Amino acid sequence: MFFTHAERIPGAQVLITVKTYPQPYTSHGENVCTAGVMKDGRWIRIHPVPFRMEGYNQFEKYHWIRLDLKKSKSDKRPESFVPENDHEILDKVDTKDGWRTRRELVLGNVYHSMAKLLKDAHGDRNTSLAVVKPTEVLDFTWEQTDRDWSEKWKSKWLQKDLFYDLDESKIVQKVPYNFYYVFLTEGDSKPHRISITDWEVGALYWKCLKRSGGDENEALLDVKNKFFNDLALNRDLYLFVGSHYVHHVRRLPNPFMIVGVFYPPRITEEDQLSFDFTM
Repeated sequence: MFFTHAERIPGAQVLITVKTYPQPYTSHGENVCTAGVMKDGRWIRIHPVPFRMEGYNQFEKYHWIRLDLKKSKSDKRPESFVPENDHEILDKVDTKDGWRTRRELVLGNVYHSMAKLLKDAHGDRNTSLAVVKPTEVLDFTWEQTDRDWSEKWKSKWLQKDLFYDLDESKIVQKVPYNFYYVFLTEGDSKPHRISITDWEVGALYWKCLKRSGGDENEALLDVKNKFFNDLALNRDLYLFVGSHYVHHVRRLPNPFMIVGVFYPPRITEEDQLSFDFTM
């Protein structure tokens, strides 16, 4: 299921499944890209969201929220919308019965082939948000990157406007590593190596670094233990992927990043048949 080009969605109910690691974002302050699934199964991106701003009505993953949305004028990807007003936080979907309800809401349209997803991304559907099911996760890797935000980003972030009073001490700490999943999907002749920008992986790195007494190598191995040994090898892992805007509009071969992970417990084939994915 994919979007027609609606300009507004009043009273949209969105199940939040994705929150990326915060970044400085011009005069909007520090923002988090959020995404989720609507009642009818459509995926939607909500941006900008000043998630850590003082006084903001914060929600968690798998909360239903209700708000009015309008189509982004600057982002032509069909799933990209801008909030028109504050949101109302509704119920949170629990993990009972092997994440049954979450599975039924989230897994209605799963790509088992990255080739098929890329075809839809570059074709008429212009798909920029999706769920991917790897046939095998081969590795979880990382590489070192800049240890601080660029001065250009920070200077934009510190621009004052009517709504924000910002100072540099409040900028979220930049994670000095990029993390990647290496995986195969159906029909692949070689593996994909795609970066993961989920808030969870960044937050886990800082938690592990503190626990290790500042030993970065130990912290990195602890992150891998969670995201590879636990989530990839022992759980039923799915990847929420979203395209990088510039890479998407320029039609780069693979514009996607992993913006979140979905990791319910493994279930039997008999259990799988009992789930209802028609919601």
